[in-house]
Amino acid sequence: MLLFDAKVLDESCRYKVYDASLHILGREPLPQAILDHLPADELEEAGAIFDRAERTRSILSKFILRSELSRELGIAPASLGFAKGRYGKPLLSDPVSNLRFNVSHSGNFIAIAISPTDVGIDIEKHRVIEDAEGMVYDYFCSDEHQWLIESGVENRMPSFFTLWTRKEALLKAIGTGFSTPLNRISVMDGNIVAGQWRLESIVAPRGYSAAVSWRV
Repeated sequence: MLLFDAKVLDESCRYKVYDASLHILGREPLPQAILDHLPADELEEAGAIFDRAERTRSILSKFILRSELSRELGIAPASLGFAKGRYGKPLLSDPVSNLRFNVSHSGNFIAIAISPTDVGIDIEKHRVIEDAEGMVYDYFCSDEHQWLIESGVENRMPSFFTLWTRKEALLKAIGTGFSTPLNRISVMDGNIVAGQWRLESIVAPRGYSAAVSWRV
């Protein structure tokens, strides 16, 4: 894997974006060292995924998560234990830590964000979505919808994913799933949302959009 981008946004949040195309596209097999980082239950869970590319994304995402957290905490990757919060968001359970994290993958790229406060990251490959218009009406605010219209037909897809990754990163940071009404929270008004969430679009590969959000 290649490191595409890495940045410390402030003292509270840092992220990395990895290019995993060699493995996801099947040009190189997964090294045994990566598989050795993961416990049997995680390998079994990933092994149940039928699609080879999606299975590879799952394994690499778990590997990156364990590698980055082990580096932060100074313990072996296989020693990390995880639990799920009230809405299913993963948390560290062993060792118990206030460190928060989030992982996202799409296409050939995997992104991770780590912070001492609640954090969410999203990366999306630009692609045709059948019900994009319905998603706009269901999840976008009026100012976001207007901005999307004004972006022009030729920019409609990247503009849609710019908004969607910001929405998704914020949603993942809040950690309440789709119970949070996204059509009532605009991601257009600067980088502070609802008074407590920092939100930034970040550098993404060509044909992708990405964003990260964390509690300030």
